[in-house]
Amino acid sequence: MKKIFVICPVRNIDVETRIAIEMYVKALEGEGYQVHWPVRDTEQKDQTGGYKICRTNFQVFI
Repeated sequence: MKKIFVICPVRNIDVETRIAIEMYVKALEGEGYQVHWPVRDTEQKDQTGGYKICRTNFQVFI
């Protein structure tokens, strides 16, 4: 299975952009790709200044 990691805004994203990205992610998944979308797939609460989020994202496809 092919894997895709979507790099996109997470915070302060406008509704139209989020919807467009969500539709893109769903289309890719419909084509059989495994998609990691950080907004949906990575816990965004982090008291370490973002280190935990970045570390989690780094380890996604290892």
